[in-house]
Amino acid sequence: LDEGLPKIVRFFEDERLELLDVNALKDLIYDLINTNTKALIGEHDATGTPAYNYEKGVVFTGFDQTVTSDFSIKINTGLRVALDPDGRLVIDPGASEFVVPNFSAGTTNYIYAYVIDVESDQDSRRRWNRSTNSESAVTDNTRFTPTIGIHSSTAPATVYQLGGQSVPLIALYEITCDSAGITVNTDKRQFFGTGAEVSIPT
Repeated sequence: LDEGLPKIVRFFEDERLELLDVNALKDLIYDLINTNTKALIGEHDATGTPAYNYEKGVVFTGFDQTVTSDFSIKINTGLRVALDPDGRLVIDPGASEFVVPNFSAGTTNYIYAYVIDVESDQDSRRRWNRSTNSESAVTDNTRFTPTIGIHSSTAPATVYQLGGQSVPLIALYEITCDSAGITVNTDKRQFFGTGAEVSIPT
């Protein structure tokens, strides 16, 4: 059988519900959404050129930058929408400003976006207590909310170690400077509709 095809979770009457099957059901939904999103976008840019490398992430809007007088880089506030390297369409409507401090002469900084699931939606649940062999009431975060963050590094990277997770990175900018300031400012974003990497005037 083709291992690339989505697999439907099979349940039986009177079967005990297993966490493995619940997670598989959840993953199946994500897989179907990701497959359909990529099929909608296609493998090519607006000119018909094969341009989208989903492992890098595809940006729809946002992540614009501003260079300050002290040669710091600000990733501006506002709506950010991207298809992350795992294929999830993530919308961050209230993104905050991110500042990359002034660069040292002769260095290149690589600026990335990433998507991480943050625990949210605290609520009450009943959970089995193994020590007492009975149910007990607990209050816990019951959801994960995808959140977009920004990461800066002086070396190119594909993943970011955060909270014990290897988080895939979406390339945004590659910036080099000398003692007079920024000399090379390259936009590494893959934009839906262009797929191009462009050089920003310094």
